[in-house]
Amino acid sequence: GRPAAGITIVDLTSAQDAMQYGVSLTGVYIKEVTGENAKKAGLKAGDLVYMINKKEVTSSDMLINEIRSHKIGDKVTFTVVRDDKMHEIKVKLQEATQ
Repeated sequence: GRPAAGITIVDLTSAQDAMQYGVSLTGVYIKEVTGENAKKAGLKAGDLVYMINKKEVTSSDMLINEIRSHKIGDKVTFTVVRDDKMHEIKVKLQEATQ
């Protein structure tokens, strides 16, 4: 199987997109947290994914490719912005369900 973080993400590339989600910054947002590991780690819907493993997240494709460069069971570090604060959250990758 393929590794997955257990999150559904959405690219908000324009101010209009961001406003629809009630956020002020554009970027890659967590739409839904579906995986047990991600839930336990503390990722939340509405988090802006700023970095993964110290690499700036520029698009959902970049984020997915970074996750896929690892193995199931590896830990990756998400840096997310929530309530104008940075949070580092380590997530153990699980097997993709699709």
